[in-house]
Amino acid sequence: MKRKVQIDKKMEKKRSLLLRILSVALFFCISIIFILLSENQKLKESLANQNNKTKTNYPHFISENKKLSCENPGVDEISPKCPSKKGNIILPRFYPIHTIYMGYEANITTTGLFQSVLKAALSATPIIKVIVMVPKGKMQKAIDEIDPLLNDFTKDYVEVLLTPSDYTIWAQDYFELAIDSKTGALSIIDLPYEKEAGEHIPTAISLACNHNLIGQSEIDVSNMPRPSGNFGGNIDALTDNLVLIGNNMHPSQKQVLVEEIQQKFLEIDVKWLSVGHVDELISVIPVKQKGGKCPFDLLYASPGKALELLEKESKNPEAEKVEFRYGFGDQLQKFSLLDCFQGSRHPGCTSTLEANNEYQKRIDRNIIKIREALRAEGGNCGQVKFRSIPVLFTASQEQSKYGTDNDLAVTVDPNPVNNVLIGNHIFLPKQNFNVFHQYTREQLADYKLKTNFVDGKYVHFFGGGIHCSLNLRRACRP
Repeated sequence: MKRKVQIDKKMEKKRSLLLRILSVALFFCISIIFILLSENQKLKESLANQNNKTKTNYPHFISENKKLSCENPGVDEISPKCPSKKGNIILPRFYPIHTIYMGYEANITTTGLFQSVLKAALSATPIIKVIVMVPKGKMQKAIDEIDPLLNDFTKDYVEVLLTPSDYTIWAQDYFELAIDSKTGALSIIDLPYEKEAGEHIPTAISLACNHNLIGQSEIDVSNMPRPSGNFGGNIDALTDNLVLIGNNMHPSQKQVLVEEIQQKFLEIDVKWLSVGHVDELISVIPVKQKGGKCPFDLLYASPGKALELLEKESKNPEAEKVEFRYGFGDQLQKFSLLDCFQGSRHPGCTSTLEANNEYQKRIDRNIIKIREALRAEGGNCGQVKFRSIPVLFTASQEQSKYGTDNDLAVTVDPNPVNNVLIGNHIFLPKQNFNVFHQYTREQLADYKLKTNFVDGKYVHFFGGGIHCSLNLRRACRP
């Protein structure tokens, strides 16, 4: 009996010890759970405060609901007087820039062009306004990208405009800008773009900025195999009195321009090009010290100069190999362009040399036509210098005879003639062929310009150039 009592006491002690251990363990677990719940609550409160802070302070500079301001009095005050004409005129490149219209595409800040243009505009004296045209459904994405690039000083010079368009990247082509030289009123010329890819952008700008809207011509673009001849890249003012257009523009669109614009129109041959715009072949370089009616020189795309440079380079034993591709569709073969000047009989040599020699003849006829038109303007216009820029072209499809309208030619490299000029900054794409790139740099060295070579491959891939992605409103005082 005594032994049984002793065993019961031992069992009681073990049970008591086990209960104490379980109690401590339970207390510890409850404490851990409490701490975790507490930390989780703190995290939730922190995230909530962060979200509230974000909603309160972001976007800091750009607001989707902010009323668009399209005025820029700083530029208006220093602008030269408007030409002595009655009615609308398209101002040439030697007038100051009032506003830059630029199309938005997702990740626009990754190309480098947008930041470069923005920096040049905001550092200009006076500052140039920038309006970014945003496709439908992409406003928040655009704000997220653009807002961090601004500060308290520059915020009033950058605006975002939501448009009802699917795309806005080809800003140059959707509309043309004209100013009434007597009143200073700005007019947006609506150009017949296809479907919703930019079709309603001119109306959106006109309504937002209270500008006049000149309606587009009645063209059924669905029946036009190449409607691009009616776009803004095919309209480029040379002087106060002379505007360059391509010979592929629809007669009814040309008639709208003739009726609305008080300037002469000079047609040049662009039918052999795939896109077919005058800004692929000619660009104005202002030379302020020249003064007079024509304070500028002209750059022009020259396949002849390209071939000349390649032939010279082929005699250099240390020359960089210039590879080119011959063929159409999936049948592409690589060959060296330099070998074409050393007796190579590769079919790519025949097509490249034949085609570009023919293209040079067509461009030469354009240059003669422009020279004659400038001489007729009088003053110093007959003294305008024409500078050749090496640009090599290739036909879009194989031809039995090259140099015809059927070639639908495109540039091999991104086209430096299709450039952007903002103040004393010129932006142009770097050419892949180093011999072309260096020659272009040398030609521009004579001008007091800050030359900026940028990546133009993203627009070149779609058949355009960097000039196509911007539309510049210029200013004069009535």
